Amino acid sequence: MQGKTFFWRAVSMFGTQHAIKSASDPSTGVSTTSTSPATQSVSDACSALVSSSFSSPASSVLIAGAPAVEACYKLFEVTPADRRQQTDALKGYFNVYPYKDIITDSKAPFYEMHFDLFSALDAIAANNSITDEFTLEMTIVDTLARLQDGHVSYTPQCFNAFVFMQPFDLMPVYKDGKIEITVADLAADETAAGGSIYSKFWKEAFGARKPADFLGAKLVSLNDQDPTDFLQAFADKYNGIAHAPEARFNSLFPSYNWPKIDEPILSSFSVHGYPNTPIKYVFELEDKSIVNVTFEWVGILTPGHKPASFAAGAQSYYKDHCSTFAHKTATHHHFSTRRDKNLFAYHKSSSIKRDATDSSQGVANMAQPTHQDVNGAFFMLADGNTGVWMMSTFDPLDGSEAGLEKWVRNITTGLLSLEDQGAKRLIIDLSNNGGGFVCYGWGVLNYLFPNANLDHLHYTFRMTDKLADLLVSNNETADFMVGGETLDHKPITDYWNQIIEPGIQLPGFQQQYSNYFLNGCPKLTGLKPLKTGWQAKDILLVSNGVCGSTCAQVTTIMRNQLGVRAVTYGGGRVHAAPENRQPAFDPTSFAAGDVISFTDTLEFFDSKRGPQRIGDSPNENAESKLLPVKFKFPLKGGQMPFWTSMSTHSKYPNSPIEWIVDPSEFYLRDVLLNDPKTVWDGILRHKFFDEPFQPKAKHASFGVGRFASKHEPAVQVKAMGKLSEFFKTSPHNGMLAAVHRQGPK
Repeated sequence: MQGKTFFWRAVSMFGTQHAIKSASDPSTGVSTTSTSPATQSVSDACSALVSSSFSSPASSVLIAGAPAVEACYKLFEVTPADRRQQTDALKGYFNVYPYKDIITDSKAPFYEMHFDLFSALDAIAANNSITDEFTLEMTIVDTLARLQDGHVSYTPQCFNAFVFMQPFDLMPVYKDGKIEITVADLAADETAAGGSIYSKFWKEAFGARKPADFLGAKLVSLNDQDPTDFLQAFADKYNGIAHAPEARFNSLFPSYNWPKIDEPILSSFSVHGYPNTPIKYVFELEDKSIVNVTFEWVGILTPGHKPASFAAGAQSYYKDHCSTFAHKTATHHHFSTRRDKNLFAYHKSSSIKRDATDSSQGVANMAQPTHQDVNGAFFMLADGNTGVWMMSTFDPLDGSEAGLEKWVRNITTGLLSLEDQGAKRLIIDLSNNGGGFVCYGWGVLNYLFPNANLDHLHYTFRMTDKLADLLVSNNETADFMVGGETLDHKPITDYWNQIIEPGIQLPGFQQQYSNYFLNGCPKLTGLKPLKTGWQAKDILLVSNGVCGSTCAQVTTIMRNQLGVRAVTYGGGRVHAAPENRQPAFDPTSFAAGDVISFTDTLEFFDSKRGPQRIGDSPNENAESKLLPVKFKFPLKGGQMPFWTSMSTHSKYPNSPIEWIVDPSEFYLRDVLLNDPKTVWDGILRHKFFDEPFQPKAKHASFGVGRFASKHEPAVQVKAMGKLSEFFKTSPHNGMLAAVHRQGPK
């Protein structure tokens, strides 16, 4: 989203009363019926969550089986008109989705997709078997996951009280051309507050065994399928984070980035938003015995909710949590949920046993960083020649001027620390980097490659007549929505006709897009320069495929314009082939140019903002005339991309880079997804740096990656300095309105 403050309005979508079904409490079998909110004593499936589950009001702990939670959630009825209103509202927003037409018929050599989103939404509206709000919303969530777009978020307000868990974190082990799925860790420590769930919900399944008995066990099957195939299908359905199946697969498992290197990113298999079927495991334990276990998903009450919310029954819960926009932002997607640290203990190292010849023992034995902060860390590897920059985000956690100053200084200090330690080569590890601000990524690129004369990516957005009306009728709104510059670096708001008319068409598609424009990023200035820097041939990018948004754009520029090479690792079944036939995959995932919330889109399309042009263009139809309107059922948060980015230096310069399949130069075998040391050591072991390097012709004469022999005097930035001390603004664009934030945050 744009680098400005957005405010979410608290809007009551309907009255406090809601039709409540009769239902049976799955724990008691007693029929329950709705009552008035004024009734003091209420007995229904929602109140039964408190009476029949493990709960501790003092600590706000509530743990319930998934069927019981679902019985509560399914009490809220919907009508055919409700279904149509919710899906038509969504179609109004997705009229300006940049890939609305591409997804219907995208073919090789791009990522393939043949999905008509609007037809799928119409099918939901016409589906009379959907009679409750929970089923409606979950069907929409699953439908949007099919877009495989990490920038798309749709988080229902009413159904985020619980996060659901399986007892184990799993991990793929790649060895000798095979993949084994093993139990890497327990999803909860038995001594933690949540440990009581073992005795209440999983004791029968575990039998006489302790959960720890399963650590290191190999999965023989999951739901009677090969474990790798089951997990890939699970990822494809629920982890709509990227077009590359490897990225979706990898994001199921515990992984790493900074600063949570000893508290790994948690798997979206063992922790998931809205599961609906138990998981049947067949284990082979260390003693070679075979154990069959079936686990229901267990719901854990999330922070911000209390057991008392359900004690008064369904109508009371709905009034308090479902009838307004109660939150300002979407804090997570349906495919990625984090656990509450108050409930669960973390294990700092992997439980998977490794060969004695494998020197990596997880993060516990990693060398101390040469420099670190909350956004990244810098390490020297044991060879004494290779430095590592673990870059977790392009979004300073502190968005103030002082916070930006600290973020920039930490990057320069860290890179200089690697130079001081003698690093002749640089690994930039972008695993699980979800993006940030485009202009901060641009600033980093120009700091690393000051003489490379890098070109900006070009941007465009999907046009409709109504959007054109909006842009020409209200400059303030248009600048807030688009920002940026024309290709000759003039403010867009002064040259709207250059952007809107005549527009362009992407090859193979009829829908009109805007003419290309630039993001308008200023350059970082006033920073202490590197002493020698690194040439492009001495830099490797590392990614598990979950490198999105700004991360994807930075990676694209470095690869397309400088020839920097990339390394990928992990992935599913296809990566179990013999070594000489293992394919690499694209190191990037979602890569649009700007993200906009549904709330702001609604405000932008407010009919009171200006006059409408007379007449419609020939490619406008009844469907595309749908405008954003208020949702029937409110969301905790929702967003989608608005711009899309094009790289004029790619193999397909007139195609969105998100859809271009550009596999990494190297694929790394035999690593652990949650152990960065296995990745970095593997790069040295396979001597990727020594492989032939092909510089990009355009920049071959620019001394890529090195400063010229003469430098301008280093200018130190004063503490608490203004943003202008860091960014040298264009003479045509003296403000930072074009700093656009990227990523699913």
